[in-house]
Amino acid sequence: MSEIDHRTIIASLSAADRRDLTAKLDRPGIVRLTVHGGLVVVLGVLI
Repeated sequence: MSEIDHRTIIASLSAADRRDLTAKLDRPGIVRLTVHGGLVVVLGVLI
């Protein structure tokens, strides 16, 4: 049985697939920051 390593799998991907898998998105971070800030404000008001 031959072993499959990550380099073999990455080399077999098309350029478009590789680009999609390595794309970085700002949206999840912005959502997390907004929710965190909102919770800080809401809990601060309650205190």
